[in-house]
Amino acid sequence: ANVWLHNGFLQVEGEKMSKSAGNFVTIHDLLETRCFGSNMWHGSVLRLAMLMTHYRQPIDWTVDRLVESRKMLRDWIDAAHGFPKSGEVSKDVVIALCDDLNTHAAISALHELHGRAKGRLDREASSQLAATLSFLGLWSGEPTVEVYGYGYEVADGPSDADIDPLIPARAA
Repeated sequence: ANVWLHNGFLQVEGEKMSKSAGNFVTIHDLLETRCFGSNMWHGSVLRLAMLMTHYRQPIDWTVDRLVESRKMLRDWIDAAHGFPKSGEVSKDVVIALCDDLNTHAAISALHELHGRAKGRLDREASSQLAATLSFLGLWSGEPTVEVYGYGYEVADGPSDADIDPLIPARAA
């Protein structure tokens, strides 16, 4: 191995993750099932949630953290979508990562970049945001709805077959 990193313990909703406590979840579970927060989570959302914690600190998986990551990613993608991902990566993000993999500072730099790109008026900032999100593996160019709506089942509503048996009970 060329690189060795150690991270703190994994926690779920503030408690140490363990099978005996019944709070053990895998990345596969988060991606493919509704076992955590009654939702499936997009891989980019999970990656951002992990990056929000320094590698030496415990990662606390909470539904609130994943919801926050999903909203943050939605806002960033909205500002970057349609701009080339091949632009220049944010120097501030790279500098932060070179400083002991300071992901907290990198996320702060992304927030600043998003502030300039919001409204899509600063084309250079939007292009740089797109390139930086791609560089971090947080976005591969898909529309916001694919990331934000991941795992949601969209339906037109209940079918007539579901409603018809309930009408007599309601009338009674």
